[in-house]
Amino acid sequence: MSKYQVQSLFEDSKVFATHNDLIEKFSLNLLSEREEDILMIIVSDLQQNREFTKISLKEIKNLLDKTMTYKQLISEVEQLSKKSLVLLSEEIYNADGSLAAENGDMWLPIIFSSLIIHKREKAVSVKFNSDIQYIFWDLKDKFSIGNVQDYLKLNGKKQKILYRFFKRWENYNVSESINISVDRLKKLLKCSETYQYKSLKKVLNSAVENINKQSDISVEFYENKKSKKVISIDFKISNIKKEIRNDLFEKKNRKAKLENVVDGEKELMDLYQENS
Repeated sequence: MSKYQVQSLFEDSKVFATHNDLIEKFSLNLLSEREEDILMIIVSDLQQNREFTKISLKEIKNLLDKTMTYKQLISEVEQLSKKSLVLLSEEIYNADGSLAAENGDMWLPIIFSSLIIHKREKAVSVKFNSDIQYIFWDLKDKFSIGNVQDYLKLNGKKQKILYRFFKRWENYNVSESINISVDRLKKLLKCSETYQYKSLKKVLNSAVENINKQSDISVEFYENKKSKKVISIDFKISNIKKEIRNDLFEKKNRKAKLENVVDGEKELMDLYQENS
């Protein structure tokens, strides 16, 4: 475990929560890495009881890049407000039951339906598109929670996709692994079908190494081969914070038990001396 991991476990952190469909169905491909980072910072500051979510530009700067000017940051947020998610659509129906989109159609729902720039306050307010607000705002089930600070330290969009994927499975039975086919992994990382496994493995090695160094989860992976060809990968994911918390709890219990034994022996000795 890295020094960063131990320190970060006990520091205040911001978290974002997103529905698992953001990993399995939708893509953030139309967003730059910077725009994706800003989106996750905004999501970490969502105010559930309000139609608009308001966040200060200073907070975004402090998390993202303190060297940015407010003018540059506003420009980035404006560009983000024009971007859409991408979904290779399942069938979508109109209210009257007629078919709006069939399998294979591309659906491009815009992320924000409204953006307000508060120039005097140096803040922005956003309203999520109601078609996709369940992914970011109206979470009920099947969602994952990530640490914003950890997320921002990762390099490249593929590492960030893998981080969100691993966070989805971090509370899975730690004695078991998650199996994912190479083809599904390529799809998850938005790679073409012809993308070579040798290149994919480089991406995977780099991502796992960095995630293990920079975040509160630990990942191991093992290749499954058929006729010398890697066909799937087993991932074993554990939550370091949970492991440390459990370890501290066990140590505390052992210490308490030892103190009880010592106290018991002392009481017996006192009793013996009183009756001798």
